[in-house]
Amino acid sequence: MTRPQERLFVLEASSGGRLFSANPDGSDKKVIVTGCRIPDGVAVDVQAGHIYWTNMGRPPENDGSIERVDLDGGNRTTIVPSGGTHTPKQLHFEATRSRRRSGGNTVWAVPPATAPTR
Repeated sequence: MTRPQERLFVLEASSGGRLFSANPDGSDKKVIVTGCRIPDGVAVDVQAGHIYWTNMGRPPENDGSIERVDLDGGNRTTIVPSGGTHTPKQLHFEATRSRRRSGGNTVWAVPPATAPTR
């Protein structure tokens, strides 16, 4: 049986806002996404093959957002558009019971003041 590849997923708020991954020892750094607007929280759904992250945006402008991308960096998708949440921070998700059995929905959340209706 092949052991799954272990990767760390890291957000970099400076340098244009990037999401990258690396081996646990820091080697093999791979940039996955650039151009994030002050990324702050990240969650990885290995089973579905997605990475979710929050973008704080500029707090005075109330332009936070939440995005998703495939593990390989493809199919970047906006989940909550700019201005749909105010400076979202950390992100958490967990697979629902139905998802574990049948590939159903993922439940994810940000702090209550910024939680999207989903």
